[in-house]
Amino acid sequence: MQSNQHIKVDITSVDATDSSYLLLLNFNLPKTVVEDNVPLSQVQVLNDIVAYLEKHFSNLNIYYQVSASYNLTSKKTGDKRLFTGSFCPSSANQASLSGPVFITYSRDNFSVQVQSCTTEENILNCLQWPSDENSDWEFSDLVSVIINCQVIVKSSHLFLKQQSLLVSRNKRHGRRRVTSFHPW
Repeated sequence: MQSNQHIKVDITSVDATDSSYLLLLNFNLPKTVVEDNVPLSQVQVLNDIVAYLEKHFSNLNIYYQVSASYNLTSKKTGDKRLFTGSFCPSSANQASLSGPVFITYSRDNFSVQVQSCTTEENILNCLQWPSDENSDWEFSDLVSVIINCQVIVKSSHLFLKQQSLLVSRNKRHGRRRVTSFHPW
C-alpha cells in the first residue's frame, strides 16, 4: 500500500447559522489506492473513512459525492494540466464519479458504493468526453479520487474544538480549514 502520509482529509468549516456549521470533508485518495491491483488497500482505506465518520458524526446526516483530480493533455501541444472538478461545464459531464447529486451516507453501503464509482470502467466513462467536444484538451490519466462529505453540526460539537475549526463570530461568512494525514 502507498505510504499513509499521502492519504489525507481536508476539512473546512463554514459558519452556517448562529448555532451551526457546515463541515466539508474532502478525503483525497491517490490513484494507487483505487487501482485494481491493490483492492485490499482500497477496502482498508474505505473502512478507515467509515470509522472516522462514525467516530465523529455517527448520529448526523452525512452526504457525499465522489469526484476526481486528473490530468488533461493538450491535443495540439501535448502539454499536461492537473484538473479537479468539471472540465466541460456546459456538458452533462460534471466530473463526478458518483453522479450529479450527493448520496446519503450509510455505514452499511458506503464502501461498496464508493468502490463501484472507482472502477476503471466508471472512471473512463465519467472523465473521457466524446471526440467532438469543442476542446483542445482530453483526459489523460487519473491522479486521485476525492470523496467529498458534507455534514451540519451544532456549534457546540466537540469535533469543531478538537480540530480548531471554530470560526470567529465577528466575521461574516467565516470559514476555517485544516488538513490531516492518514492515520487520522
